[in-house]
Amino acid sequence: MRSLFCCHWSLVVLLLAVSACSPACVVGHVSFRKGCRNAQIAQDLKEKLGLDCGGASYQWILPESNLDEGLPFHGDVTRLRLAMHRLLVMKQNLTLGFIGGSVTWGYGIIGPSETRKIWPLWTDEVLKRFLPADAAARVTVVNGAISATGSTFFSLCHQERLSPNVDVVLMDFAINDHDPSIHPHAVERTLRSVARSYANFPAQVLFNFYNWFECVHGGIGHYGSPIGHPTMGDRYLEIGAYYRVAVASIKHCCYKLMKGGEDGFGVDGFRVDRPIRVGTGCVRPIVTTLGQHANLTQSQQAALDVGREGNTVDHSDDTLQAHSFFNDGPHPGGETGARAAGEIAAALLLGAAASLVWDPVTPEEAAAAEQVLPPPLFPNNYAVTGSSCVVHGQLRNLTVRNEGFVFNDEGRAGKWGWVSDLPGSSVDFKLAVVYGGGGGNAKIAVHVLYLQSYANMGQGLVSCVSGCVCNDAQFDGHKDYPRHSFSVSISVLVTQHPECVIRIMVLNNTTAPDGGRKVKVNGFTLSSATHEQQQALVFPELS
Repeated sequence: MRSLFCCHWSLVVLLLAVSACSPACVVGHVSFRKGCRNAQIAQDLKEKLGLDCGGASYQWILPESNLDEGLPFHGDVTRLRLAMHRLLVMKQNLTLGFIGGSVTWGYGIIGPSETRKIWPLWTDEVLKRFLPADAAARVTVVNGAISATGSTFFSLCHQERLSPNVDVVLMDFAINDHDPSIHPHAVERTLRSVARSYANFPAQVLFNFYNWFECVHGGIGHYGSPIGHPTMGDRYLEIGAYYRVAVASIKHCCYKLMKGGEDGFGVDGFRVDRPIRVGTGCVRPIVTTLGQHANLTQSQQAALDVGREGNTVDHSDDTLQAHSFFNDGPHPGGETGARAAGEIAAALLLGAAASLVWDPVTPEEAAAAEQVLPPPLFPNNYAVTGSSCVVHGQLRNLTVRNEGFVFNDEGRAGKWGWVSDLPGSSVDFKLAVVYGGGGGNAKIAVHVLYLQSYANMGQGLVSCVSGCVCNDAQFDGHKDYPRHSFSVSISVLVTQHPECVIRIMVLNNTTAPDGGRKVKVNGFTLSSATHEQQQALVFPELS
């Protein structure tokens, strides 16, 4: 295993000539910038790898110290080094994969004067500024993010959203994940699954975004309290440390800058002329683009809300373009917050690349990338083996009967599914639930993906009506989220059959205070292993 920080940077500058410690140990995400200030190191980087410390005169938005703090855990960098070795030494391609929710997908990047650069594209631009031209031409970004989606979905369906040749996977889950009893488990399963699902054994980065304006459910807005209201990102830092994957954190890098009101990190207003949404039972001060405050009830806010998908109209205040970190609550601005995130990711990659100058990759290090995983942090929390997904627009192909449902994206681009609010309505899907090409009595887990939201939602029933057998399972689409909606799943153990027909029916029951009955089915995932095999998995999950 390799660490980029096995000795202090100051020793490198003083003791390079006598090799008192390996520069590879320290040329990390922020040491790349520090190293470039040393003429000898800058020359070595240029001559041996073609890395240009000038970076075409790139002006970093993050000060060096904050960039350093943006990576609270650096992890084992073996896979990062291998990815950059393939790019710079073996002259192969580098594919960067991004998964997560609306921040990564690009929600909130608005306005005619906005660069419209989401943080994956900033990562790409900053990285390429310092790479040699031939290497920059071989870098590809694949953005597999889906708005309003968290780790539960990606623990099952990341392969449908990423390239099979992905080299580095950066994951944005901390904003949308909210349930400490569910989502940390899903993050762990995602890490375990990604680690053994791709030919290049990709490096992984947990990239934890931070919502300064997060509303504590049932209380008041805490406005960036760093201790009193720990975020899900704090939990994911612990999981990343256990698996020795890098963890990036907007909270760690930028909290002090936000608190100080620095340009580019301002939290006294938004660019979007829209008040912050409040959750059920949560009333808090509202900050507008003008920095005004008003205590609004939910009904007052509803009257002012432009709508979740109001990006087609420019409600932006361009005077705040270079000042405010956020465009609209949790979504960072393209010139500010998204750029800061991209700088952290790019600098991590550049640091791994620079380490190759003094410490080239060895066959032993390459073999270490294929090492087995440790036991799950949470008991028996193994990744689903070889799952396949049929989601959103693909779902229509599975439909064999429909009574009362409508196939609709509800105005949310790409979020297709079968929707109904009529009790008794049902829709049937035909799935090939088989393992190894045959039938049998061993059961396979079928995961039904459905919408869960704060308003208008009802309950549904999953049942097997033909071919296969399963116990009926009921799910509830209502949950008191703070005005957010997410794709979640329910698992049903199903006997194998090549033509298994599964029915989703809308129930008359509801827990929603507004009496809603809506059910929306987004997709299905199936494991390629039986339930018994999943339970018997030991921790060498690389296959």
